[in-house]
Amino acid sequence: MLSLEAQIHIKYSGSLKGLLVLLQDKYGYRFMYSNDDVDDRQELSIDVKDSDIGSVMENISGSVHVSFEIKNKQVVLKHTERKTQENDDDQEKKTSEKPISKPIRPEFTPIQKVVEADTGKKQRPVDDSIKQEVVSDTIPAKFELTREPVQEPAEITDLSADPVPEKPPKKPPVKPQPAKKNKEYGFALHTNLLYDLALTPNIGVEYYPNKRIGFVVNALWSHIDWDDGKKTYRSWAVLPEVRFHWLKNKRLYTGAVFQLGKLNLKLGKTGRQGNMAGGGIIFGYLIGLGKRISLDTGLAFGYTRFEHDTYQYIEGTNVKEDTKTKHFFGPVKVNAALVWKIR
Repeated sequence: MLSLEAQIHIKYSGSLKGLLVLLQDKYGYRFMYSNDDVDDRQELSIDVKDSDIGSVMENISGSVHVSFEIKNKQVVLKHTERKTQENDDDQEKKTSEKPISKPIRPEFTPIQKVVEADTGKKQRPVDDSIKQEVVSDTIPAKFELTREPVQEPAEITDLSADPVPEKPPKKPPVKPQPAKKNKEYGFALHTNLLYDLALTPNIGVEYYPNKRIGFVVNALWSHIDWDDGKKTYRSWAVLPEVRFHWLKNKRLYTGAVFQLGKLNLKLGKTGRQGNMAGGGIIFGYLIGLGKRISLDTGLAFGYTRFEHDTYQYIEGTNVKEDTKTKHFFGPVKVNAALVWKIR
């Protein structure tokens, strides 16, 4: 801590509070307000060199409405009203005048006559009922200046603490919005028109958790006999698929398809009845026909294993001849399905 005789070098322009904080941080003085009337937002500008705190405070009090009292390293600021030299001279002149013992009686004169006497010009007539009261000033016989006693400060504000920044206005709390539900998932129904033309009713269900991935399960069934049982076409199969849609419009897709089922086919002398299983890779494209209806075209290539028995129809009975197994590489599914998007 420096003594009161420490030399102060400072050049400052701004608010009174900023100057006090600067002197407090740089030279160790402690500033206090004696009352709440001290306005530390007043602007001032000082430039002192090799001065003590008394000279600096004299410079400050000459620029703003404050007085001061220095005690050791503590400076107490008080609010003062500055009077002009003209008001002081007028007050001194009034006190020096002799008192008038008898006041002058007020007189009432019509406004029109007063105006003519003062200006010498004729004015617009004014109703004589309107009077103007002219009263000469009077000074009491005894006139004394009294000064009210200065009250002790009720509370002293300490500037030693760091200034607290003003808090910004609080914004109204934002109500949390409910999380939006995922509307990308949906369902669709399929039916392959080529199987329908082959007298094989079929239906498929597709579920897509998002706009890129889809899961499809197709099922078909047929049971047809004609020519007294000499000709037969019976079958059932389940074909699950996994698809991934490409491009921005998600119409092009690729995926994997599997198949499992049974077939009993006899169109001539020899019939074939057995189990089939296989799978492959499918490529397809969706053609839009409306807001919810589209045409699913695709072709799958892969492997099919057909293990079956050969038989002949003899005298009203199917007679088994042999058991064979065939392995087939090529198309495993041809797709021309009508798709109806439910959601």
